[in-house]
Amino acid sequence: MNRTLLRPVATSDELHTADQQAAERFCLPTRVLMETAGRAAAEILLAQHGALIRRGEPVAVLCGRGLNGGDGLVVARWLRLAGARLIVYLVGGPAAKGAAHDALTTLRAMADDGLRLIDAGRPELADAPCPALAVDALLGTGASGGTLREPIRTAVERLVEWADAGVPVIALDLPTGVGADDGAATEPHVRACDTITFAALKPGLLMGAGREAAGTVHLAEIGFPTALRRDWQAGQTTAEAVRDALPQRAFDSYKYSTGKVFVLAGSVGKTGAAVMTATAALRIGAGAVVIGAPRSTVPILAASLTEAMFDGLPETDEGELAESAFDQIAERLDWADVLLIGPGLGRGDQVQRLIRRVIRARRGPVVIDADALFGLTTSDLTEPNCAVVTPHEGELKRLASTLGIGSGEGDEPTRWALGRQVASKLRCTVLVKGAPTITVAMDGFSLFNPTGTAALATVGTGDVLTGFVAGLLAQGATPEGAAAAGAYLHGRAAQIVETERGARSLIATDLLAAVGRALVEIEHP
Repeated sequence: MNRTLLRPVATSDELHTADQQAAERFCLPTRVLMETAGRAAAEILLAQHGALIRRGEPVAVLCGRGLNGGDGLVVARWLRLAGARLIVYLVGGPAAKGAAHDALTTLRAMADDGLRLIDAGRPELADAPCPALAVDALLGTGASGGTLREPIRTAVERLVEWADAGVPVIALDLPTGVGADDGAATEPHVRACDTITFAALKPGLLMGAGREAAGTVHLAEIGFPTALRRDWQAGQTTAEAVRDALPQRAFDSYKYSTGKVFVLAGSVGKTGAAVMTATAALRIGAGAVVIGAPRSTVPILAASLTEAMFDGLPETDEGELAESAFDQIAERLDWADVLLIGPGLGRGDQVQRLIRRVIRARRGPVVIDADALFGLTTSDLTEPNCAVVTPHEGELKRLASTLGIGSGEGDEPTRWALGRQVASKLRCTVLVKGAPTITVAMDGFSLFNPTGTAALATVGTGDVLTGFVAGLLAQGATPEGAAAAGAYLHGRAAQIVETERGARSLIATDLLAAVGRALVEIEHP
């Protein structure tokens, strides 16, 4: 996937390094970046709440003593120039040095009847009157996490009270109390209706409690040169990047030139997983799909899916694939552009041994999901650069444990951190299903998916996603591109269904029809 088309995502350490290099290499000191950030945020605030601001309703700006507080001071200056009536709370006292102190000095010189500055400790904050609009500029990404200290804690409690009373609360860079890199939140923490974040999205705005606390996220550019972004290790998938990643069909294409997928899935009582996965591969554009499944299940599969072909394979007494099916499967491996293995296969001893043998025998692209992840080891992937593994959170933790990852002491790693470790260990692409779904490439670069809805919390949606990934991979997409584009289209299809039928009524097969509309949106914007 073309990473230049992504929205940038950066950790607090990456941004700290970029700040330093901006000054040292490009003569962009902190005060210049702060001015750019503050003005950009003020413009967004005026666009969102201009009528309220210009008619003189009270606006509260709560500023900490650090750089985030300095951003808030610059925002206050530009809002005042636009006619806002402001109370600026200097929480914990005024900034004592640096760019934030300079911003305060400028703002103090502008103080008049429409602009009050208050040195705010707990008493002043506890008595603060309810405004019409509030800006959180307390801590930003510079916070180290843990318990909030006074008077920051009281300031956050006040912002929570105002939000509960219906006051729009706008966070600058990051809601106070939310971890920049993991989305973990203290109690209390700011729950913003909007967050204006600077230079790059923060991982904490995209996952964990931070995703909900941030509200609608607006990305404001502050003038970082492109060179400063080259080492950042994450991005958010965009429609433009998905469009670029989709394989193109030649005018003379035919069914076997547009992607052949061999789906090894299903067992007695679990035929639905095979049907949904195979149908998804077809709906996303694969030209031919063959399902390899226990022989007794083929009549059921054939009744459910007209467009696929079927290989009836030897099975155990429990209705799972028998190890003796290997020779027949091996013949099909040479035919397939992509092997998709796992959904509904089961965890009996024979089928698990068969899965290991098949994965080791596979030369070329493979998508490994569900029961095929059970017991997967580094020695199983003969061509890891062609592999995509697609675990949900529980499968990811079990896989990490099998690989000897994440067993040390300390805080439990996030899904993102664990996904990066698994990708490094297996040397393949990892699609971590969840909210959000995250694609981790072989080199550790991660793509956060912006689409999706809680309506996806129903059985079978993961099988559909796996089929989308396999179908795109079979058509010639890269493993990274197939995983990220598949996740984007999967989430967008869910959003389309939700607008028409509501979140509660969505079932996995609804996505199979809706993905066509998602593709039209992407290919014909």
